[in-house]
Amino acid sequence: MKIKELSNYLKAGVDVKDGDKVTILNEGEYQPNKYRPNEEKLVMKVRLSSGGEKMMNVNPTSQRWMVAQYGDDSKNWVNREVPVFVVLTNVKGKFVKVAYLGA
Repeated sequence: MKIKELSNYLKAGVDVKDGDKVTILNEGEYQPNKYRPNEEKLVMKVRLSSGGEKMMNVNPTSQRWMVAQYGDDSKNWVNREVPVFVVLTNVKGKFVKVAYLGA
């Protein structure tokens, strides 16, 4: 029997692929950033095109795109279907797939 992934967080390249769309389900909340203790990260609940729901860390690049498209109040982002693109990026010396919101 294949064991399902236990994480509630979206994984780029697994839960979403380049060109998929997600729907923003809540306004999000700022949470402590374990990698940068002096900063917070924005976490939002999204619905995947497959129908599942995951929590997504919305990186600063994605935040800027969302603000440019829908304004700086995340209440205006709720129920928006937005495109996702997945990029291989160097994070702390390792290449990982990162999901960005935007076109």
